[in-house]
Amino acid sequence: MSNDGEKLTQGNLFGGVLSLDVSDDFRAAVKKAIDQSGLSRDKVCDMVKVLTDIKLTKYMLDQCLAHSKKAHRLPGEVITAICYVTSSLEPMQALLAPLGSQALSPDETRDLKILKLTKAKEQIEAQITVLKGGAKC
Repeated sequence: MSNDGEKLTQGNLFGGVLSLDVSDDFRAAVKKAIDQSGLSRDKVCDMVKVLTDIKLTKYMLDQCLAHSKKAHRLPGEVITAICYVTSSLEPMQALLAPLGSQALSPDETRDLKILKLTKAKEQIEAQITVLKGGAKC
């Protein structure tokens, strides 16, 4: 239920029709990330274990990525490690896409911070100008 007592549905959660079923896109994104990384699935699983202390075997990974095994899911705790190991944000992008959001690379994050600081600097400089008796904002 929402805060106002209305029963939430996929159609009204964000004010329009929305599907949050990301299963196929997410599985495809993880497969693509692993394939493009040049690492074997065994190596990815080994690295995930080292990074997260969560045992993920190749068999488990294969089951989670098979379209015919819809009931098998990757633990959420390993998704960040898979992105790190494969150097790909695509699995995260697949999860965020229905929300109209996206993951930013470190370079994009830096650029966004610079943009925000530049905008804040311009606003502060305009206020200083006003206080010194110059042009009005």
